[in-house]
Amino acid sequence: MLKFSSADLFESDLFGAEVRSSDVPESSVLPSGLVGMAQQLEGYEGGRCVQQVSAARVLAALQRDAVARRVMTTRDQPSRGDLVGVRLNLNVLKSTGVAVHSVHRGKTSGGHREHKGFWTGEVLCYAQTVTLRRAFFNVHQAGREAIASGKAAKHPMASVDGELYSLRDCADFGGLEVRFNPRLVHLFVDGGNRAVRYADEVTLLGNRCYLRGRIVYFDEETWVQPKGPSDTLARPASAVLRSGIGSDAAWA
Repeated sequence: MLKFSSADLFESDLFGAEVRSSDVPESSVLPSGLVGMAQQLEGYEGGRCVQQVSAARVLAALQRDAVARRVMTTRDQPSRGDLVGVRLNLNVLKSTGVAVHSVHRGKTSGGHREHKGFWTGEVLCYAQTVTLRRAFFNVHQAGREAIASGKAAKHPMASVDGELYSLRDCADFGGLEVRFNPRLVHLFVDGGNRAVRYADEVTLLGNRCYLRGRIVYFDEETWVQPKGPSDTLARPASAVLRSGIGSDAAWA
């Protein structure tokens, strides 16, 4: 199994394998919901180029954070295939303006398939770009409500959880773009504010996710209600919306 290291992350161009949109695996068991093929959905863009900062700048930003310095020198590094949770590191972003992801240790109990993300797990490493496979998009609804209502500052309460594939900076961010802003939505959503539950593959950079392969949307039956009175723009996908999302061939 490929083992990642902090040194490779900042000093080598061989950290993980290059992600190719044509090389996306299919999960044998999908969660319930409305399933579509990313490349046939409204909002999909192939060959997308996104600006990234240099590895040197990422490392410099992390070196300014005491917790990040400790993690980089003391923690075991993850291996390809490990279950992990990924979230934007708010402390580093606020103090340096550099968007870096924290990679958290996951659990094998399967809770991430049922809305229990890994955002509280031990931080293993950091990366500007992370690619996961068989990924679930999870939000702690009480934590989101506290932020949306103004009762709490932004804090870890959401993550993308799945099997680690690569921590290498990418040249191609092709895929269906998805985002999450707790002040506006209570789930991860696409450009039409349709809530996403799962993707065969996702690459994360900054506050955006780029999904490939099969996508599972929340539908009317699998919908997760927000916990509290705060408004949300997120909505479930439904059969009525199919013609607005993509062609009939997009749906499994």
